[in-house]
Amino acid sequence: MILSFLFLFTPSFLFADVPKIFKVSEIKANTKAIGFSVFKGVVPEPFDVILLEPIRMMDSYLILIRISGGPMDTPLEKIGGVAGMSGSPIYLGDCHDFKDCENKAPLEGNNVFLVGALSYALGSFMEGGPNAAMTPAEYMLSSRFDGYVAMSQLSNFTKSVSEISDLKKLTLFAGLQGPVPQRQLPRCAEFYNDREIGAGSMITIHLAKGSANIGVSGTVTWRDGDKIYGFGHPFMGSGLVNYPFSQISVADVIQSPVKPEKIPGCELPSFGALLVDGAHEVAGVIGRGVAMTPFEIHLFAGNQRFDMREELVVNSPLASAILRLIPMEWANRMVGNLNGVSIIFQSRIIVQDHPEIYWKNIIPANASPIPFGELFNNIDNVLNTIRGKGRFGFEYIHIDVQLAHVKVWKKRESFLSKDKALPGETVNINVVLESASESQFKHITIPVKIPENFEERE
Repeated sequence: MILSFLFLFTPSFLFADVPKIFKVSEIKANTKAIGFSVFKGVVPEPFDVILLEPIRMMDSYLILIRISGGPMDTPLEKIGGVAGMSGSPIYLGDCHDFKDCENKAPLEGNNVFLVGALSYALGSFMEGGPNAAMTPAEYMLSSRFDGYVAMSQLSNFTKSVSEISDLKKLTLFAGLQGPVPQRQLPRCAEFYNDREIGAGSMITIHLAKGSANIGVSGTVTWRDGDKIYGFGHPFMGSGLVNYPFSQISVADVIQSPVKPEKIPGCELPSFGALLVDGAHEVAGVIGRGVAMTPFEIHLFAGNQRFDMREELVVNSPLASAILRLIPMEWANRMVGNLNGVSIIFQSRIIVQDHPEIYWKNIIPANASPIPFGELFNNIDNVLNTIRGKGRFGFEYIHIDVQLAHVKVWKKRESFLSKDKALPGETVNINVVLESASESQFKHITIPVKIPENFEERE
């Protein structure tokens, strides 16, 4: 992971396509700019931007902006920022389509600058005023592009600023919000040759893929060689990470003023590894694979079997939520409400270079209100215990679950049939069991014969 970090954060002479960055201190209110994002398919399309005033956010600044236009029937000035637009690049200067802006920004001798990335929506806005916020490009890129001088100039930045808290990230999160996890996206066929990952492209960072597709989608702000930077804000702010991402298409846009969002379409062949989840951006490398952990559940209900197959990033901050919630959502869809249903299970967890962890047990309904959910709470606790002991690679997680009517008995009392016995006699051990869930009793007699030579034994 340290090597990955060094690979991304190296001096600027190693970078191939360094854009000219327009500094925060040079931005003037009511400056016109142009942004690009994918609204349908894979090709970024333009929308209009007016740069307004800076706002202070802790020790940095965002720029209030007004976005408008775009290719949709409902223009952006009516609905504001759309979920999935986080990272959409915004340029200043004489360029009008995404390829023109992308090509001119790294070149000297023109007035095209990368100024920032659309990153936040305002919770409420009035038409004609600010309706979104932009993260300055110098925060996202300058530490990679020898921009330390530009950053130091912020200390002398004396424009009036305001505080604002009603901001919402414009990423599109799928899988843990709503009752049903999103399906895995189909592979694209029609867009294979239309567009590689670049500024304005849509990507999904995956935390789980398979029966449920769990991750966050947003937009690439800049591509430099095989490295990309995007979002304009953290995913979860975890620092150094190792998450897979892939390029996706956009099927359409829900054009609602309440919750406008892009609808993911299909998954393209372009993929990579997200290595940095920073304060102002996410960054990664195209073409690098990430090993995910296979996670399988076989659920047996009567004579039916239901299979859930996932690949998980087990070291993400959301791994516990995924393990505890997604199997329950899936099982409820497959067989209905499992509250009060006892289970019999066996599980295998294979940890790299360590013995396999195997156990089987019964979780009766009287021991837990939701035995199926309790099982995956226990699985997660085991994984957390292992993670707490160091960096371990999880190779495979497999769980078989049988729905069952299980009656659990507990000991009420026990006694012998006689206090004394001679060699050769039989003594009965009597055990009285009581049902844990019903007012029922069971008497068990266990005969034990005293050996003939009992007195001769030492």
